[in-house]
Amino acid sequence: MTKRIVTRLGDIFEVLLDNNLKAYFQYIMRDMTELNGDVIRVFQTRYSQEEDVVLEKILDDSVDFYVHTSVLPGAKQGLWHKVGNVKVPIDIERPCFRGTDDDYASKKISKDWYIWRANDNETTYIGKFTEKYKHCDKGGIYPPFAIKDRIQSGDDGFLEPAFS
Repeated sequence: MTKRIVTRLGDIFEVLLDNNLKAYFQYIMRDMTELNGDVIRVFQTRYSQEEDVVLEKILDDSVDFYVHTSVLPGAKQGLWHKVGNVKVPIDIERPCFRGTDDDYASKKISKDWYIWRANDNETTYIGKFTEKYKHCDKGGIYPPFAIKDRIQSGDDGFLEPAFS
């Protein structure tokens, strides 16, 4: 019988990568603004798969990126597995995301960008994307395989119009 997988806010997951490395992310919130997507924060440091890593060390690391995904399907697909849970602080800063209504396939440069913070009912139209908003990560809900690909290579494989 297959073991039932349950995910909760605060869960920390390990992602096994190529070259005998591993990375970690934490499931921090659901974003009602983005189709109730699971928001995760992926930490920067890559560790050897043989290294024992304590949860506190993981949480002290810098965040590489924030992204929306579906955590449970990724666990069921074996792309990551839960290693623990650390309560998410109530006052955690809600990550900023970016998007454009331009047709991604036909528009090489967009000047119609908007941003939002997770669980904020309003988006802010910013027009041309400037350096001021570089901290905003790509919006949209990414399939679990794209999360692992982005952690592995730095690229999720999805096109996005250029900023300028």
